[in-house]
Amino acid sequence: MGDAIWQGILLVVEKPVTGKEYFQDVAKEMSVWDKGLLWFTPTGFPVTQNLKKRDVNPELIRVTVFGKTVRRKFPRYLAEIDGGEQANAVAPNFVHSYDSAHLQLSINEGANEGMTNFLVIHDSFSTDCVSAGRFNHIIREQFVNMYSANDWINHFHDTCEAVTEHELLTERQELGSFDINEVLDSEYFFA
Repeated sequence: MGDAIWQGILLVVEKPVTGKEYFQDVAKEMSVWDKGLLWFTPTGFPVTQNLKKRDVNPELIRVTVFGKTVRRKFPRYLAEIDGGEQANAVAPNFVHSYDSAHLQLSINEGANEGMTNFLVIHDSFSTDCVSAGRFNHIIREQFVNMYSANDWINHFHDTCEAVTEHELLTERQELGSFDINEVLDSEYFFA
């Protein structure tokens, strides 16, 4: 049953699934070189992901406070990159970093236009009633500008190749046929 559901998902939303698999493959390949991941968001913010393998023996800490001893175990990490952990984390971390860049660009543009009241929670943006109509357009405009400016996934690929000083075996992703400008006319977009 799970395989049938997965095949159905692939038919409906192929690119997000193949994109996730791409990021996981790159993370695993980078771990073979014992290299972490590095990428830059559209705002120029550098993101590093260097998840290390855990030591099998955690650190045991004992603290006595007012005669009561508390014991806690804390993980210790090895110097080696954990390819599995890297693969599990890279797709959501990449997406969240780009959501964050979109939020920053949208807030900055709103501020440039004189808006001062914002409420942001993760990837939900809002402002006061006076500015809501214009801000509704700003978030779309910034999204289109951000993703039209560069092929960010292949930029990520280039950065990984620069870090390893080798050409990756993982195939590059090709952009789909979606016209990003359609976002400008969408009725619903973010919250």
